Amino acid sequence: MAELVEAGSRDTAALQAAFTQAVHKHHAELCSRGMNPNEACALALRAAAGQVLLPVRLSELYEALKEAESSRNYQSVCSMIRTFFASPDALQAAFWPQQQQQQDASDQTNSSSNGSSLPEQPQQPTSSSSATPPAAAAAAKLQQQPPWLQIDPAAVQQLHDRLEACHSEAVRDALLEGGQQLLLHISDCFHQGKDNPGFCRQVCGLLANPWLQHMECHHLLAAAAGVLVELGQAQFGAAAPSGIACGVPYSQQLQQLLQTWQAPEMRRVVALLQQYITLTLYQQQAITPGIEAATRLLGLLEKASSQQQLLDMAEFYNDAVNEPDFNIKEDYKRWNAGLGHFSFCGHSWIYDPASKSRILQLENQMQQLAAFENSMMQALMGGARESCPFLLLRVRRGSYLLRDTLMQINNAKNNGSLKKPLKVKFIGEEGVDEGGLQKEFFQLLVRECFNPEFGMFVYSEETHLHWFHASSMDLDTEFELIGILIGLAIYNSHILEFQFPLVLYKKLMGQPLSLPDDLAELHPEIHASLGKLAAMSDDELAGMGLTFQVETEVGFGERVAVDLVPNGSSMPVTAANVQRYISAYAEHLLNGAIARQFGAFQRGFLRLCSGKALHFFRWAG
Repeated sequence: MAELVEAGSRDTAALQAAFTQAVHKHHAELCSRGMNPNEACALALRAAAGQVLLPVRLSELYEALKEAESSRNYQSVCSMIRTFFASPDALQAAFWPQQQQQQDASDQTNSSSNGSSLPEQPQQPTSSSSATPPAAAAAAKLQQQPPWLQIDPAAVQQLHDRLEACHSEAVRDALLEGGQQLLLHISDCFHQGKDNPGFCRQVCGLLANPWLQHMECHHLLAAAAGVLVELGQAQFGAAAPSGIACGVPYSQQLQQLLQTWQAPEMRRVVALLQQYITLTLYQQQAITPGIEAATRLLGLLEKASSQQQLLDMAEFYNDAVNEPDFNIKEDYKRWNAGLGHFSFCGHSWIYDPASKSRILQLENQMQQLAAFENSMMQALMGGARESCPFLLLRVRRGSYLLRDTLMQINNAKNNGSLKKPLKVKFIGEEGVDEGGLQKEFFQLLVRECFNPEFGMFVYSEETHLHWFHASSMDLDTEFELIGILIGLAIYNSHILEFQFPLVLYKKLMGQPLSLPDDLAELHPEIHASLGKLAAMSDDELAGMGLTFQVETEVGFGERVAVDLVPNGSSMPVTAANVQRYISAYAEHLLNGAIARQFGAFQRGFLRLCSGKALHFFRWAG
């Protein structure tokens, strides 16, 4: 009995030694491919236990492709391609940054407990094998990411380009079949709450497929978009399973992955989704579930691009959606109903400025119609003194024009008739207002309102822009009425001949300002001077004698000192606080100095332009 126990112990020890040796061997092999040591350890344990086979090397796949091209027999390599792209483990062991591969391999060699050397590192034809300084910088940036985000996008793309260059339908079918199986794996892990440590690599492998641009493969693209959008449902306010991968929710991993992409990767996938949306809309003449999923995924890309300022917003405009014959009215109504139905208006970045203007005009027309019908109903019911269904302005030309207009606008503000359709009548003149009189009316008013002698706005000869005149004078009513007047022009679809800096739109829409950058368009010289100030040394700043107090104009030629911070006059500007001074000064010029004037102007403007469509327009600075 004792002999049996001793023999069993020896067998157990031998098995343990063999298992340990296998783990070390597999771990060394995986680390030589560039895998993170912890990730490699997890996979090595599973391989040593016989749960999975050690994934094929990327260099072996390239070699098989080379042999297949020489023989024109792709049967064997197609099986390898299908297995590679369907296997989460194979993708998890591939596409690590080349610098990371070399460093990890070196570390593993130095720390090997059994003294054996690593297998020779294969010479993979990745784009980073002969690293240029920019490539080295990109690789270094990748190494700062968590392991599940350390993916070499150029290596992913190069493999797919290599497969496409085979010009083989068998290779295409193998890649698509592998992608379909991989997509099922991603979906199953998400819905069953399983861990999926290679999720980000799987996403990159799916979306890099070059055949997804062909219509016969659009079913896989639509399915992939659907699954990925489901993973990121938190983006759209819907309840979603709390899937976890690498200890991080799938939706968060997806967001972070997109934020690591550079412009080439982002642009390629954006173009892919745009093509799918356009072709499907033209072909189906309807919004399909695939279009919905592709648009939502495109929205995730747009958000990531906007945060990093990677792509121009025009790259997210869709050709089919912005066609003149696209039923933009129906799309707006579906969105405005607020019933949760899909609408492109819910993804307004897909519309170009011309389409957004059409939507804004449509929204205003619908409000005008509602005001018109309400006025007519009140007149029929006998419940309103004023039965005119229009906002009728009777004005005199010349020096009386502005006074007559502001008085009648003030009355309209008080009796709630501002949103009725506008009609203009010049007293003493014949003519019916069919739009031409309104255009002339607004052109004449603009000249009066922005006349420097009127004292409400200042004009820069350098920038050709208008801005609010900082003043202590009580002109709140006048600024509010001018805000109403400008809002009235937009509400009635008229373009005014004056120019404000784009920062005004940010302020009107309540968007946060970027200080001091938003100062550049309005005050380029001041912005440049502040930039020079930031580069000065302590001695140079001390020589200038600056404090956190500036002079500002409060009337016609009258200037007063204003503290940018409490007790600013006793706080000198130093190298340690110069950035705070720059931001505070820019804040003063764009907000503090004209707070009263802008506040009144904004109140008036928003009386007419407070609809949801106005928020579709984007700040492009």
